[in-house]
Amino acid sequence: MRKNFLFACAIVPCALILFCTCTKDVGYPALQPSSTPPGQVDTCKTDIKFAKHIEPILKTYCALPTGGCHVNNASWGDFTTYGAFSTRSSLAIQRIKNNEMPPDYTNGPKTLTACDLDKLEAWVKDGSQNN
Repeated sequence: MRKNFLFACAIVPCALILFCTCTKDVGYPALQPSSTPPGQVDTCKTDIKFAKHIEPILKTYCALPTGGCHVNNASWGDFTTYGAFSTRSSLAIQRIKNNEMPPDYTNGPKTLTACDLDKLEAWVKDGSQNN
């Protein structure tokens, strides 16, 4: 009788606590190995230039001639110039990753390609140079 009482009062609650605190590990998917073959340069992450790589991305997704949001000294950021975009580039990347940008109501594409996002991130990581 005493063993049953000890088991019910001590062991069972400990086991319940253990099982109740376990959760299914739902997190980020495992990183995939680079698709760039060994010895080759990843053109989406290496030697990114503002004029050659970043400015076309901005003109495609953000600063469209018609229906674009980031034009004409807009209060939320004029992305038609290096100076205006470089100060907000990190925030822009976060908003893209959170699926907040580009918005559905623009006339341009609604989703950046993975390569375009890699280019933006690499450019910021390398110091957001006006090159």
